[in-house]
Amino acid sequence: MDSDARVRRHLVMLLRGQNHKPTSFASGNDFVEALGFLEAGISIIDMRLCDMDGLDVLRKTQGRRPDMLLIMMAANTDVRTAVQAIKEGADDFLEKPFEDDAIVQLVAHAIPELGRKIQFAARRCSAAKQLDKLTRKELHMMISLSLERDNGKVAEQYQVSVRTVESYRTRIMRKVGVTRFSDALLLLSAAGVSRAPFPEKAC
Repeated sequence: MDSDARVRRHLVMLLRGQNHKPTSFASGNDFVEALGFLEAGISIIDMRLCDMDGLDVLRKTQGRRPDMLLIMMAANTDVRTAVQAIKEGADDFLEKPFEDDAIVQLVAHAIPELGRKIQFAARRCSAAKQLDKLTRKELHMMISLSLERDNGKVAEQYQVSVRTVESYRTRIMRKVGVTRFSDALLLLSAAGVSRAPFPEKAC
């Protein structure tokens, strides 16, 4: 993704020569709007686009597409800019102008990591689908039980009986298709759920 048409054409020709199937974008908005139907892959994003900051594109892509590996690039940059991009979640940084061999090697080295990202995204999606089977109250109870394993304390937190908490545990396991509650709790981390919401009355 680069606002310079010459850079886009060169990258497309270079990557096609390596048997890749690149799609070019002239603006950040065009890319962000396409996130819903783009295949998983490696995104090379210029830091200075014509319509938005490359870091904004990075942030929006991270939130919606964990199956994309993100490489930022910029001309006349400094170490601080590169460090900022990496801190924001970029997988790598490329300084412009670059040699063709540099980007070919960078993409080649990124492919194994992309495979890991795709697997991670698939696990997250699967876990999220399992948790979607729960009601909001069941999910609240599950999160609380992940932080406080004592049924009695959770019962006090929600102002219900211990038997009600035990009933929730059984119902949650049945809905997500596991026989151990510890396996159900693994779905929370797999789906990226970590913070408990404020308790609400469970019954």
